[in-house]
Amino acid sequence: MMKRKIWILCMAAALMLTATACRNASAPAGASAYGSGVTSGTQSSPAQSNSSAGTAASTADLPTASALGRAESSTISVTVEGQPQEIPATLYVGSTETGRVYSLYIPSEGWKMDEPGEWESTDNKDVELKVDFYPEADSEAARSQILDKYDEYGFMDTDENGWFSGEDGKNAATMNVQLMTGEDGTFALLSKYPDEAEEGFAPRLAAMVATLQVV
Repeated sequence: MMKRKIWILCMAAALMLTATACRNASAPAGASAYGSGVTSGTQSSPAQSNSSAGTAASTADLPTASALGRAESSTISVTVEGQPQEIPATLYVGSTETGRVYSLYIPSEGWKMDEPGEWESTDNKDVELKVDFYPEADSEAARSQILDKYDEYGFMDTDENGWFSGEDGKNAATMNVQLMTGEDGTFALLSKYPDEAEEGFAPRLAAMVATLQVV
């Protein structure tokens, strides 16, 4: 219950601060604030462009930051252990296997992209952010697939906002999941971190999640 309260507070703070930090990067008409799984994507710096199997558009076909009405570089506002921070970030643009374009801000330092839509902290390899997509699935079907895939976690029920969390007692780790159902499926934003790193990384991950937009 305490972990749930911490994450909810982090997300609420991140959503309020992101609106200010990204005031020069407003979304275009038709954009919505949820994330998608990716099959291709591009980021100006520091990550290289990546693509993987699927039917999504190639990186060359993805819109630019200006076309999306967002700044190529911005800052992510976050409070870590009571101290406010402004973290320089770079816009990542990608697409789902159904061609839905999405974008989010990733800190310019301290994170590396392993696969399109998957990032790992360079300070702690056990801290990860993943944007996933379940085609033609509603939230219940997506949740069922997540529970099957990550069966080492004991997940709570989904709340009214599509959020649920799970704990891996054996490895002392937590995973937070945000489900968001779109026109062609359900998006899942998965944030994972060791319990010992919660104070430092839970607010950072929440702030990153809060910058997601889908067109």
